[in-house]
Amino acid sequence: MSLSSDLRAEIDNNPDLLLKTVEGIEVLDINQTALRIFEAGSLGSLSEFLRGQFNPWGMNLLKELLVNAQKGNQSFEWETQALTSKGNLRHLLLRITLLPGFEESWKRVYLSITDVTEREKLVQDQKKQESRLLHLQKMESLGQLAGGIAHDFNNVIGAIMGYGSMGVMLAESDKQIHDTFQSILEASSKASELANRLLVLTKEQEMRLQTVELHSLLQETLNMAGAGYPGVELIAGFHPDPIPVKVDQGQIQQVFLNLFINSIDALKGDGQLAVLTDLVEESVQITVTDNGCGMEPQVISRIFDPYFTTKSKDKGSGLGLYSAYQILLMHHGEVHVESEPGKGTSFIITLPVSKEEIQASEDVEEPLDLFKGKNLHVFLIDDQEQVLNLTGQMLESLGFELTTALSAKNLPNLDRIPDIVILDWAMPGISGPRALQAIIEKYPDTKVLLSSGHILPSHPELNDLEFAGFLRKPYTVRELLLSIGEILEN
Repeated sequence: MSLSSDLRAEIDNNPDLLLKTVEGIEVLDINQTALRIFEAGSLGSLSEFLRGQFNPWGMNLLKELLVNAQKGNQSFEWETQALTSKGNLRHLLLRITLLPGFEESWKRVYLSITDVTEREKLVQDQKKQESRLLHLQKMESLGQLAGGIAHDFNNVIGAIMGYGSMGVMLAESDKQIHDTFQSILEASSKASELANRLLVLTKEQEMRLQTVELHSLLQETLNMAGAGYPGVELIAGFHPDPIPVKVDQGQIQQVFLNLFINSIDALKGDGQLAVLTDLVEESVQITVTDNGCGMEPQVISRIFDPYFTTKSKDKGSGLGLYSAYQILLMHHGEVHVESEPGKGTSFIITLPVSKEEIQASEDVEEPLDLFKGKNLHVFLIDDQEQVLNLTGQMLESLGFELTTALSAKNLPNLDRIPDIVILDWAMPGISGPRALQAIIEKYPDTKVLLSSGHILPSHPELNDLEFAGFLRKPYTVRELLLSIGEILEN
């Protein structure tokens, strides 16, 4: 074989040139370390094994050897991957030295093999950590943006919910008007849920934990998701015993609703969606499985990434499964996916089983009944004039005496000390702790209800300050009255 100036290209274009050479290769001598690397018992067994392995990595090694020999290089290094005789993958660093006279006889080379599998694993782990760090930094930026959008959005929705809930309460005698306001309230509540999904990016969703029976929650959510899909067979294979879990019911329903709807989409209106539960030590394993189209490995690897979706823009935002993943983490749960193209998909979720008793739903007293015969003075402080007008109008229409202010700076001397102060936690010009401290000093016997579109942050100064409760924006009239009633009762 003549060596051209571009031997590598010639070999690549004519791979048959190497075949006869490969057949004549033989391992003449080997040490115990090399036997351990390849998990071989003897020189003979290793020689036989390596001949079977010479395609493809051995062919590439031979090509590199010939190219370096042509260049006059007496030694060179080459990294590759190879399987051991037991099928384990090794990452190897090969140092090849051409023995004297090789150029004339092309007979012998010295091959040193170093197993760098662990080193390569560390390199890959470092790359993954760097990738995770970049991902966290990106998510932090996205979270700040999403948090700001959600906060402003909740202020707007709060006004709609407020007027809607007030209309519901004031229009009880006129069913048509009452139902109209109820529809407005339901639509604005769904919009508020959308804003809260954005807050998953900031991990600012408030957890309202209660111990509920898992199977009832799953069945209700499954029926909700399957309504309108007669071609989809819904199968519930639940453990025979009731299973208590301590969860935020709304958030966990959101998780399973996302999973069920994704499965139904994969079924394209025809197939089976099964939900199975089983107890595993102190946890419950929930399997959501379908016999739909399945997923490719590259899709599975990104399935929980934010804004990743295989759906069209009008059908998916790419936040559903990411939100579900974050919610499960907040509940100390886990989730993983098993899927093959054409063979369906299974989501396996694990949640801790609660040792507490399942909480029965209680009949809540009508909020207006809590304040009959009482003449209460409420001081409302909020930098949003719209919130002041709306909430003030609601409270005054319900018989409260009202005082309002756009800031907690320069608190007024009031003729009547307020029974309760409703304080917006995040206002420009004064921090939440400073505003709360000012109110406590000015009105020491008054109870303070904090309110914000964000969850109440942990703050060292709060440890030394007393407040009676916290109400998340946006809120309805009913939620506001129940919070006030609970504070005054306690």
